[in-house]
Amino acid sequence: MLVVSVGLMTLVLRRGRLWGQIRPVLRMGLWGGAISAAAYGLVLWAQLSGAVAGIAALRETSIVFAAVLGALLFEERFGAVRVAASAVVVSGVLLLAV
Repeated sequence: MLVVSVGLMTLVLRRGRLWGQIRPVLRMGLWGGAISAAAYGLVLWAQLSGAVAGIAALRETSIVFAAVLGALLFEERFGAVRVAASAVVVSGVLLLAV
């Protein structure tokens, strides 16, 4: 319901400017949506066919990947807190694997 409301409000407030604002990022947005839907589907499939605890822990490794990508692509700081948090996530995954 909220998504529909935001969509309708956008159509009303931005009238003729909307297509010009969407066009430059439309392809990237569609790819991002498709990849996100595929990732969600893979997680659901994995949870239905395997050990839920291990899969959930492995899914949390995305936090580590996001932190690394943020540091490499967006020049975010990768300080001691992120290193410690990444080490905790990796340790948890390793403990589940053993």
